[in-house]
Amino acid sequence: MSDQKRGSIRKTLASFAATLVLVVGVCGADAVPQENTEADQHGIRSSYQACLDASDAVTPVMKDCMGEEMTYQDQRLNAAYRRLMSRHGLDKAALRSDERLWLKWRDERCDVGSNAGQADDLVAYNCMVRETAVRASVLEAMFKKWRPANEGGAE
Repeated sequence: MSDQKRGSIRKTLASFAATLVLVVGVCGADAVPQENTEADQHGIRSSYQACLDASDAVTPVMKDCMGEEMTYQDQRLNAAYRRLMSRHGLDKAALRSDERLWLKWRDERCDVGSNAGQADDLVAYNCMVRETAVRASVLEAMFKKWRPANEGGAE
């Protein structure tokens, strides 16, 4: 990995970390999902793992499983983002900026490089699915916790 790419990743992670601090401050610590081996904590459907288990490790079948779950998680993420953007009193420009930073962070985090093989591609795709599910959970938690200042602020 080049020094330039490392620097870019560090900047993105620093910005993302600052945003997470803001989210935790506004919404409480339970708005940021904790690492857990239970995928369903973040809304990953059990059918995803069942599909992967039934794939017999055949790459195209596994990619189909991942594609189906990615579509679901992406729709979930977009719905949560739209609901959050509809909240009155929310700094929409900051949320939009945060979402762009997160997308860049996710893409860089899950990137396996240009010399990746089939297994690396599967790891990257699975990373995208899981990070998208985690982000959807964060936005859903923010939506549930957000209260405009004239309604008493965050819980």
